[in-house]
Formats: sequence, C-alpha cells, structure tokens
Amino acid sequence: MDNNQKMLNRIRVVLDFLVLVGAFFLTYGLFFHVFPANSLFGGTFSPPEVTAKDYLNAVFYTVPVHMVLYAFFRLYKPMRLTGRRVEALKIFLANLFSVVGIMVVFWLFIKPYRNHFSSMFLFEFGFLNTILIVLERNLVRLVVVNAMKKGFNTRNILLVGKSDACKGLVKRIDANPRWAYKIYGLLDDTATEDTIYGVTKLGTLTDLSSILAKNEVDEVYVTLPLAEYEKLQYVVKACEKAGVLTKFVPDYGKLMSSRPYTEDL
Repeated sequence: MDNNQKMLNRIRVVLDFLVLVGAFFLTYGLFFHVFPANSLFGGTFSPPEVTAKDYLNAVFYTVPVHMVLYAFFRLYKPMRLTGRRVEALKIFLANLFSVVGIMVVFWLFIKPYRNHFSSMFLFEFGFLNTILIVLERNLVRLVVVNAMKKGFNTRNILLVGKSDACKGLVKRIDANPRWAYKIYGLLDDTATEDTIYGVTKLGTLTDLSSILAKNEVDEVYVTLPLAEYEKLQYVVKACEKAGVLTKFVPDYGKLMSSRPYTEDL
C-alpha cells in the first residue's frame, strides 16, 4: 500500500511538471502569436532589454517555484484526505502566490526582467495553468478511483472494540469510498455474534498479535467502549511491536490519532 502511494505521488509530480511546462509554452504562444499585441491578453517583446529567448528562459524560474508551492500547500498528500473543491482551492492559491512571488523576484533580482517583463503574461500563465492542473488532477482522481475499485491503493483496517463509535466509523467508511479503506475485520471480547455492523468478527483482543503478524493490516482503529479503555495499553503495544499505525476513535465520536508510527502522507 505505501509503495503504491509513493508511486502515485511520483506520477502526480511528473504530471504536474509536464502540465506546468506545457501551460507556459501555451501561454507564450497565445500571448505573442495569437492575441493582438495591443490587447489586454497579448503583447510584444521589448528588445534589447527582453527578447523572445528571455521569455522562454523564464520557464526555468516559474516551473520550480510552482512545484515548491504545490508541495508547501500539500498537494501531494493522499487524495483520500482532500476533496475536489479543497484541492482546486489549494491549486488556485499556490498558483497565485507563485505568480506574485515570481514578479517580486524578477523585480528585485533579475535586472532585464525588472521593468520589461509583462506581468500580464505571468497572470495569464497562472490562470491557464490553474485550469489545466485542476483538469489533470480530476482526471488522475478518476483513474485512481476506478483502480481502487479493483483493489489498487486501498488500506486494510482492523477495528478493535464494539461500540457506537465503531458503528459510526463503519457508516462513514461505507459512505466515503474515495477514502479507499477496506475493513479487514473486527475484534471484540464481549460480542457473541459472527457479524457486527456488517463486519466479520475475527476473534477477541487476544488474537490481535497473530492477525497483525500476517502483515495484511495497514491500520488499526481502536473503537473500544469507554468501559473497556483499560485494554488500550495492550492494543497499542501490540500495534507498536508489529509496526502498524494505530488510530483512536473514542466512544464520543471524536477522531484523533496516536503516533507510535507516523504515517507517510
């Protein structure tokens, strides 16, 4: 699972890079060769201060700055943690800060660009790039969702404890397939039924270590009722020993993570 996520992140970085470069040269073509030179969206060169080559060389400044801002806005964390609208907003903000930052850098440190590089060119690039990156991200999301239906990049989670918190968590997972969580099973010391909230009971808490030893569980969600919280220490120690991420879902429904191991986002 973690290897799949790392591979997906690398693919997203490469795609973003290609879209950024493509958007820059597309902007160059539109700005200088399609839109009229005296219009709001068109322009001309200002030789000898700034030539066509100077504009083309600006790609070596604009693309790295955008990539750094994308990482800063955490646009490469798992898609299950970010919705489409939030991601689009982050892309817009990252592009806006990038364009403004590049303008400041050009004005302060790059003399040929100081008074002769078109600000409208940069804003036009930012606008076009935002549209293309959002489209690219949604296309990737569509492909990944279809792949998840076939089992790619899903996380197997084990529930520990029958409670209202457990019931609520099962409902939320079922209602949010984009999270790509697959419930591996449930452990409980008191329940006698074989199926709890639609989840197969695999045994009691004493079976936890043997189940984790199979290396088939990615995360353990502790959903113990308040009356059984004395068992927390045992569960955490077993998860730490197996190197499995542990998350707590208290019986009052507030989700918070323990950090015996930090998840690679």
